[in-house]
Amino acid sequence: MPNSRVHLLAGGIVFAGLYCIMKQTSLMTGFGLPQHTFLLGVTLLGSILPDIDVASNMQKTFYKSMIFILPISFIINRRAFFVLLFLCGLFQVLRHRGITHNPVFLIVTPLAIAGLVAHQQPGHMNELLTSCIFLSTGALSHVGLDRFKTYLLYRKR
Repeated sequence: MPNSRVHLLAGGIVFAGLYCIMKQTSLMTGFGLPQHTFLLGVTLLGSILPDIDVASNMQKTFYKSMIFILPISFIINRRAFFVLLFLCGLFQVLRHRGITHNPVFLIVTPLAIAGLVAHQQPGHMNELLTSCIFLSTGALSHVGLDRFKTYLLYRKR
């Protein structure tokens, strides 16, 4: 399967495309450089998130990136993201390519956490949903890349 660099590169490409779309549709009004940087980090983190359940270079990269992203999430008030990262640390006990590679899980879980946080802080709904979109899109790029690679390896010749 693709290594962490390939997944991070795909995450960067997905971020650029999604960022352009969201800027054109005016869904990111009021976002400054710290929020844009945070969204890039969220997307890149999402692109390696599905492999958090296996001891690998991606898992090491994920935990190293948490050292930088957690303080940023506190600075710009992203409690939902902190909770999500904490929960991701629990995925080491799961089997590989299980729930963390399920597209429904990768979309619903961030939205559910954002919903819980939005219930406590309703004024942050736009930022929460935007973060969820970027995280889920990065994670879905990972799953799509894995499935594409599997298709290329096992298709009938």
